[in-house]
Amino acid sequence: MIQFLYPLWFLALPLTALPWLWPMVQHRFQSPLRFGAYFLLPPESLRRQLRPSTDDWLLKLLRSLLILLLVLLLAHPFWREQRQLQDVWVLDDSASLPDGVSLPLDAGVSGQATRLSDLLETASRTPNVTVGSFAGHPGSPSLAEIAEAVLRQAEGEQPVEYQIHLVSDFQKSQYQYYPSAIQPVQWDLQRPQAPERSNGALQRLRLETRGFQQSVLHLELAGNPTGPGRIVVQQAGEELAVQDLPDLAQVTSVELPLGDAFQRNQPLEARLEMRGDALAADDTRVFLRNRQQTPWVGVVNFEGESGMFRYGLHALRSALNADELYSYLLGDAEEPRAEEVDALLLLGDHPIRAEAFAGFPLRLFVPTRLGDWQTWAQRPADAPESSDALTAEALPREQWQVDWTQTPLAQEWGIVRDPSGLFYAEARDLWLAPTGFGEEWGPFYQEQRFPDEVKRWLDLLLRQHPVTLAGTFESGSPQLRALLSDSPFLLPGSYEVPEASGERTLRFAVNVPVRESNLTLMSDEEFAAMQEYLERAGQQLTAESRSVSNDLRELLLWMLLLLAGVELTWAFWRLKHPAS
Repeated sequence: MIQFLYPLWFLALPLTALPWLWPMVQHRFQSPLRFGAYFLLPPESLRRQLRPSTDDWLLKLLRSLLILLLVLLLAHPFWREQRQLQDVWVLDDSASLPDGVSLPLDAGVSGQATRLSDLLETASRTPNVTVGSFAGHPGSPSLAEIAEAVLRQAEGEQPVEYQIHLVSDFQKSQYQYYPSAIQPVQWDLQRPQAPERSNGALQRLRLETRGFQQSVLHLELAGNPTGPGRIVVQQAGEELAVQDLPDLAQVTSVELPLGDAFQRNQPLEARLEMRGDALAADDTRVFLRNRQQTPWVGVVNFEGESGMFRYGLHALRSALNADELYSYLLGDAEEPRAEEVDALLLLGDHPIRAEAFAGFPLRLFVPTRLGDWQTWAQRPADAPESSDALTAEALPREQWQVDWTQTPLAQEWGIVRDPSGLFYAEARDLWLAPTGFGEEWGPFYQEQRFPDEVKRWLDLLLRQHPVTLAGTFESGSPQLRALLSDSPFLLPGSYEVPEASGERTLRFAVNVPVRESNLTLMSDEEFAAMQEYLERAGQQLTAESRSVSNDLRELLLWMLLLLAGVELTWAFWRLKHPAS
């Protein structure tokens, strides 16, 4: 059925009579002169001259059609199919829904009745360690995602138009971006009366290292908590830290030292305990560090204890720690801390010493004695312009650089040059730095640029290496969707997902979305504005209707252009043949 988006333009339809009335109006603008033949005409004959003219009726009809087509185009016609309206009742059972809220008793009579946890696809995998007892929908979907899920279920069925009756508390943080909910559906929003509630939540957990390798958990307290409470941090059932808070309303952030029992590569749980908390799903947050964002580097020095001071290892470690690339010294591969490192920085006279740490997945060797490798090294200042030797811009002109592909180890170890500026020994799975560490190599190791270059090398290697500790995510987030191949809506907890190849296991943690903790409801004015907007958006056309509407407007436009061309051709012909 044809409808018009701007029907007020039809008020201009009387203009279609203008070509017929214009000669009469034009005569009235001219005062008759009483001389000559007009003076001899009787008044009756003079009045006949002022009547609507029927001369050139075909031309006047053409101009009337032009005006009519222009009005129709401005009224924006579109084609809208009359479809059957089907009701779908949806209960928002996300974490923020107050207790006792349910669908109306007659919700399933007139259509389908469902919950978000049933409507939206939830991942089939379960966490290795479950956090809390939340059984609703773990995500925080928007109106657009809800409408998309309803339409996805109807694929392949007889075309109908859906009216979604959504029952929710309508948190401002979850539904304030409703303009993106334009879908070919009708909306009916129902909000039960629910008072503002007191809720405390833990957010933005991050791990820091201070002092002598002391791990500190930093977290923020959000929501509107009141009264006393406490925060408990556990790992594998063992209590790591506890802090009592006399007044939660006065606390915004908390720092908790984790002690020596903390294992960096294992998930931990932080729990908020308070009275009268309206939302229990966000009281416990699970945390697992991201290896690429907070890497731990083990520094191994094969030059003995004196080498720590001779080569300035303390300055290197301090500079790396300042850049949040935490490092500590390792003596051998049997130390307990060796299992926690993400990369090894090996400093020694010969790369063969790296075989003592052959079981580590990521190793970077930096030479310390120039005399052993000077035959295959040169300085940028001595290299000819045509030489393809390394000339990194970050290195001084006096700094010696080794071309490991020319050394005696190159063929046996399968050493190749990497675009990053490093060398890779394929037979040993070992990375080799192009320049060394020590005064005889040049002044580079004494400059701040050296730890920056080391950090750049390690960042490049960590990005190339497969990820095992993926970090912490919110359920349903785009980041989690990019990490997984199936639904990102996971229950809170820690997960271990083996790859299809079976070579490695991906580990990560999932929490309830942060915006579910912000129990700020939309005001009555905001809720009414959202309903009004969705009522207008519900009139949006389907893709099929838009296609038909575009074809209809194109047809009218071509007709208008055709008639305008005929009008211009006719006018040009009359100018050339005035006698006819």
